[in-house]
Amino acid sequence: MKTEFVKAKAIFLNPRERISTGSGRLDALIAGIEQGTIYLFYGDQEPLVRLMQFLAIENLRKTTSPTLIITTIDYHDGLVLDVYDLAYTAVQLGLDPEYALKNIYVINVFNRRQATALRDILKFVEDKGIRLIVVWGLTRLFSYEHYPVLIKFLSLLKELQSQAAVVIFSEGLKNGTPPKPAGPIFLRHFPNVLVYFRRSKRFKKLVRAFLVKHPYRSQGVVEVFLDFHGLSDR
Repeated sequence: MKTEFVKAKAIFLNPRERISTGSGRLDALIAGIEQGTIYLFYGDQEPLVRLMQFLAIENLRKTTSPTLIITTIDYHDGLVLDVYDLAYTAVQLGLDPEYALKNIYVINVFNRRQATALRDILKFVEDKGIRLIVVWGLTRLFSYEHYPVLIKFLSLLKELQSQAAVVIFSEGLKNGTPPKPAGPIFLRHFPNVLVYFRRSKRFKKLVRAFLVKHPYRSQGVVEVFLDFHGLSDR
């Protein structure tokens, strides 16, 4: 039997394995959202919220597989997810909102003890055929003295990497150009792709996305715009 070799580049750049961010410019900058890759998106809240909602729906449209959202924000702080906005985004992307909401699974992690008791997620991801895992508000749960627990939580996410794309959304620090993500230094080295989003103070719909780290792309900056259901190029 003849042995055939496939170039790694061909695997990474297979468009069927990528989920769009909604912006062609951002897709070109980061090569889209690829299965088997861990992303950390951080910075201003509004662009991150809209991007998260878009990705949750776009994954359903692109791969027809469910989306899993893991939140680390206490429900006492307010709404974790806006179901109305998710349904509206589904309509904008041509999906039945009822179908979309039934195929977005949400796991709420309210305390650090729960964060290290997520072993069943791996089986859940396999059973449901989930291709996209979103982690929302990661650094809200872990303060300095609890960083060892954060390491355990990240190790659990690492196990999920082989099954799906993992996209982490977090806050950013105020200093630096671009600023560093909030949290410990090791959090910056954990993802394969690191992107900072900064909303313009003058033009409210304008957002600059800074590619800080990527395994095979150079650092760069693109301008995108806030849309009703995500990010766009206009």
